[in-house]
Amino acid sequence: MKRTLATLVAERLIHSLSLVLLLPFCAICATAQSKGPIFVTLGNSLATAKGKWKATTGRPGDEVAFKHVVAIECSKSSRECLECTANVVEGEPDVELEHYEIVRWDANEILAQNDSPDCMTNQLVINFKEQSVMAIDAPKTGTTKKLDDICKSQAIDHSQTYKLISPY
Repeated sequence: MKRTLATLVAERLIHSLSLVLLLPFCAICATAQSKGPIFVTLGNSLATAKGKWKATTGRPGDEVAFKHVVAIECSKSSRECLECTANVVEGEPDVELEHYEIVRWDANEILAQNDSPDCMTNQLVINFKEQSVMAIDAPKTGTTKKLDDICKSQAIDHSQTYKLISPY
């Protein structure tokens, strides 16, 4: 496949922008020294956490496939949490942004959920008392037969649970 000059320039621009986005994010995460996530709550309206996901299920294949760092920010006023994950895939930087709707925010915890994926429901549970963050990815049930078959073919047949830990 012959690549045009415009394609090469676009690829280089995307690569440069990815690095520009990744470097400050990684610098923030590089300040972590504790075993738990870097966790900050500002007033009653903003919660942030940084770290990396560690599977808690103990099942082979449930671990996150790539080295990564995660930043989560939840806003009570907008009723949403954003999860930004920076990783390296096949030697190239990659940044993913996941949007969660806050279901509950009380004195104990934040429960946020993303129903967008076809086969999974993703939840974040931020526990203020324990200063912990959990992610729960559960297969959707009650979908169409065709979608059930697609999800089964992707081996999405059990819940996966992750704890946010220090990136080191």
